Amino acid sequence: MYRSIQFEVVLLAAGTILGGVWADYSWGRFWGWDPKEVWALIALLLYVAVLHGRFTNWLRGFGFAAVTVISFLGVLMAWYGVNFVLGAGLHSYGFGSGGIAYVLVYLAVQVAFILFAYGRHRSSGNAGAAIFPKGHR
Repeated sequence: MYRSIQFEVVLLAAGTILGGVWADYSWGRFWGWDPKEVWALIALLLYVAVLHGRFTNWLRGFGFAAVTVISFLGVLMAWYGVNFVLGAGLHSYGFGSGGIAYVLVYLAVQVAFILFAYGRHRSSGNAGAAIFPKGHR
């Protein structure tokens, strides 16, 4: 999973940079703080933070997996939320708002999944072994 997230960060960074190049060519500016641009940057920074946490051993095992699932919400917000929830900016594509219920349902399902997985992890006998490194409990 670590290698796939590294690859994802490279693709997110390339997409964000190439989007800026395209925006400069089309609109005469590289970065305009449009909600789609900002959420693409937030998604990138979330996954860079996940990689940093894994690299420094702050996140391991179950904790790494849980934070990765939570970070995916940044990608969903960048891809779906800006268009359907915020409905603002150059990237709203005319869909408007009204998708907040879908996003909240997805968020609730993800939180329930993480809580269920955490409960199973605790009942397996290695409760804190893979979540916190030694000395950080």
